[in-house]
Amino acid sequence: MRAVVVANFSDTYLSGNSIPKFLAAGSWHEWMYNKIVEVGEEEFKFDLPE
Repeated sequence: MRAVVVANFSDTYLSGNSIPKFLAAGSWHEWMYNKIVEVGEEEFKFDLPE
């Protein structure tokens, strides 16, 4: 099993973030909101709520 933790410890909503060359493309389970996110071959793009 693979896990990646990304956190925002600020009071600001952060949009348009990305992780280049993410571990693996495909479907990943997003645990905070219990949803599936699709990650592409090049990068993982996401927003981080405060």
